[in-house]
Amino acid sequence: LLLLNAFHHAHDIILMKGRLEAGIEYHINEVKRKDDDDDNGEGYMWSHCGSTTLLGGALCKGGGDNDDGTYHFICASVGNSKAYRIDREGKVSHITKDFENHFYDFRDCGGRIGPHARGGLPDLRNLSLYHTPACEQGDIIMLLTPAVYANFDPEKDGCSVYEAMLKIRHAFGEGKETTEETNTEADLYKDVRWQDLEAPFSYFLRDAYTRKKMAEVIAGEISLEDITNKLLDHCTRVTHAMKTFMENNPARRVPDDYRLYPGVMGHSSCLLFRV
Repeated sequence: LLLLNAFHHAHDIILMKGRLEAGIEYHINEVKRKDDDDDNGEGYMWSHCGSTTLLGGALCKGGGDNDDGTYHFICASVGNSKAYRIDREGKVSHITKDFENHFYDFRDCGGRIGPHARGGLPDLRNLSLYHTPACEQGDIIMLLTPAVYANFDPEKDGCSVYEAMLKIRHAFGEGKETTEETNTEADLYKDVRWQDLEAPFSYFLRDAYTRKKMAEVIAGEISLEDITNKLLDHCTRVTHAMKTFMENNPARRVPDDYRLYPGVMGHSSCLLFRV
C-alpha cells in the first residue's frame, strides 16, 4: 500500500508541475487553448506535463518477529524498467519477471504515470507488484532502464534463435540425457526467426540469455561502481556500430539488422544497492 501511495503521489507531483507551468505560460502569452472535448482547457494544461515510467521498492526484513537474517525486496513497477538480483555466487535472477507485462517493442513502454488518458489519468496497463524470495546480506539488487537490459537481449545482441538456445541450453536441457540431446532439440530452431516464436517461449529464451549474459559481463566484480561500469561499458560496445552509422549518415535511418547494428540506444540508468 505504501508503494502504491508513493506512485500516486509521484503522479500528483507531475500534474501539479504541469498546472503551474501551463498557468504561467497562459498568463504571459494571454492565450486560451482548449481541447474540443474539454471546455476547461485541461488539454492545454496536460500538454505541459511530462510522463514517466517508474520502478520503486523497499527492502524489508524477513522472518517476522524472529530475525532470521533474510530480507525481501518488494517493488512496484509501471512501464518497462526492470529489477534483477545478484546473489553472492554471482547468479542473476529476474525480480520483475512477468510474461504478460513484458514488452519487446520499445515504442510502447507498457505504462506510465503522468497525464496519458483523458482527464489527466495515468496509463496503468502493466502496473504490477513484485517481490524476491529471501535475500541474504551481500546480495545486490539492480534496477535498470530498457536501454541497459535490452543490450543483453539475444535478438538485440545479434543472435539467432538457434545461437541463443545453444548459449543457454543448461536452462532448457534439464532432464535431458545428454548434451547431444539438447543440441538436437536446438537444431529444430535453426531456421526459426524471433518473430516466429510463440510468446511464452520467446520470453523464456530471452530472459535466460539476458541473465546469463549479465552474469558473464559482471563476473568477479564486487563493488557496485565496478558492476555499474561493466554494465554500461557493455552497452557502449554493443551499440558502437549503430552509433558510427548514425554519425556518418545523419540523414539516414539505421538499417533494421541487429547482426550488423546490434543494440538499443536510449536513456541508460542503473541503480544498484547491496542488501
